[in-house]
Amino acid sequence: MHFLYILNLFTNLVSINLKKRQTIFVLFTFAFFVILMGGSTSDPDWLGYFAHYVTSNSNTLSIEFGYKTIQQIFYSLGFEYQMFRLSISLLSFSLMYYILNKFIGKKSWSLFLFSYSLFLVFYDSIQIRNFIGFLFVLL
Repeated sequence: MHFLYILNLFTNLVSINLKKRQTIFVLFTFAFFVILMGGSTSDPDWLGYFAHYVTSNSNTLSIEFGYKTIQQIFYSLGFEYQMFRLSISLLSFSLMYYILNKFIGKKSWSLFLFSYSLFLVFYDSIQIRNFIGFLFVLL
């Protein structure tokens, strides 16, 4: 995983100086983000999210009704928590791609992705609900 992270940083750093947008670098970076966020099982909040997912069909009140509804749908369809998290990551980064295309177009993709890779991707992979909420605010 460390190798993929360093490769991700390097490819985005190199493609900052390229005149033409390198779609393959962007796709590689988003695939890495999905794997990082969706496949994470050792972050500090993982057990809390897992416990909420397993008890998502209970009638407890939640201020995050949208996220809880999504959890209930995936849980009722028989998805394991890891597949739920991977699916949510894929949907979230697809939404992020759409939003970024709207805001920055074809310019500065690599600069943004390099900067995002340095710090924010790790915070977003831990606090997945905040990441999803932020994307909906930007939408």
